Amino acid sequence: MTENNAMAWNEEITEAAYNSPSGKRQTFIFESVSRETDLKTAAYTFPEMDGQEIQSLGVGGRRFPCVCIFTGEDCLKEADAFEELLKERGNGILEHPIYGRVDVVPTGTIKRSDDLVSKLNESTIEITFAETIVLKNFPDSSILGADQINAALGSFDDAAADEFSGLIEGKSITDKLQLNSIADTQKKSIYKDFSSFVDSIGDAADGIRQKMNDTKAAINQLTKGADTLVNNSASFARAVLQLARFPSKVAVSAMQKVTGYMTTITSIVNNAKKDPVGINAIKNQFAVTNVAWAGMVAALSSGVSLTAEEQKGASVPTVGGNDGSSGGGQVANGAMKSRAEVMEAVAQIESAFVAYKQYCDKIVATDSFVDCSDTYENLLNVVVLSEKLLIENSFSLPSVKIIKLDRDRQVVELLCQLYGEDGFNRMDEFINDNALTADEIVCLPMGREVKYYV
Repeated sequence: MTENNAMAWNEEITEAAYNSPSGKRQTFIFESVSRETDLKTAAYTFPEMDGQEIQSLGVGGRRFPCVCIFTGEDCLKEADAFEELLKERGNGILEHPIYGRVDVVPTGTIKRSDDLVSKLNESTIEITFAETIVLKNFPDSSILGADQINAALGSFDDAAADEFSGLIEGKSITDKLQLNSIADTQKKSIYKDFSSFVDSIGDAADGIRQKMNDTKAAINQLTKGADTLVNNSASFARAVLQLARFPSKVAVSAMQKVTGYMTTITSIVNNAKKDPVGINAIKNQFAVTNVAWAGMVAALSSGVSLTAEEQKGASVPTVGGNDGSSGGGQVANGAMKSRAEVMEAVAQIESAFVAYKQYCDKIVATDSFVDCSDTYENLLNVVVLSEKLLIENSFSLPSVKIIKLDRDRQVVELLCQLYGEDGFNRMDEFINDNALTADEIVCLPMGREVKYYV
């Protein structure tokens, strides 16, 4: 009976192997195996009471420490190949001899041992595989995010147009002329700033200029007569929102878009600093400023996130690293290079939204007869979804690391140390990211801080 039980136990042990994210599979020999499981708990203590309360919050991750053994005349080559598999980014599959197939990510330190005396023709690699969650049969979150953003933009447009129509006053000829005046002022300001932005982009903005001209002509028609804007208020609001969105679709870096939109927002704010006289004049100025400013924030946040999503994984030359951004040079087509660049873009979007919110809060607190709650709520939804999409995509991007050189270094030598065989191919990127001078390209001085991606 003992022999039968032993045979049954042996039959349950399978071949040990690791399948890398690229799909490569390599087997290894093992001796003893183990598994570690974290229990999620929370401890609470209370004043005037000894002891503590422990709450069970479920099960955390599982870890599989493995000593992977390679033997024979090719043991060194097999160990080298296995190390390369462990270095690949992404989720792999561990075929554990006892616990079966597990979705894992190699963690910690890869410890390699080659005993050339007592264990000739044997190499060992110690590594801990950590189980990871894989949402199978679940749509890609970035695609869902893009769909949700477009749907949120539609709801925002509806709310902003309706609220604009409800806010404006055109009962008298004075009200109508004042409304047309502020509308025309904001339109000219937006068009002027966007024209400068589009001119600075160059070929990437092909086709955008004509669309802007067509929308400007439509707005001109809506502000031509005294009664036209009042009678077509929703069409005017949608035209302004459309004008705001054109530059957001250009495939340029996130920081270029931020700069262009923040310049335009500043002009919109300055145009609204002239204090109007009378309740109707206040309502009209606020209505135009609200739809223009909110439209800019919606276009900026959605444009940065959707362009980054469309260009995800693209490999193109970078532009400039002289802006002081933590992410270095920006990818020229709107794709994101690093997590730091994503977080900087999110911070800028958040700053633009907070400034709009503070403006609305100030106006509403002073003049209770104006309201922007519907526009605000729908804009908030656009911003949150846009930031969510950016952050989700950042998980697949490398981090930026900054080091200070402890001696003079040649660029090629340093890049080969940082990136291995791919170092030479990263030279242009490295030069742009760090804004190297001609002298620094020849020799990087000791004490120079440089950034690279890990």
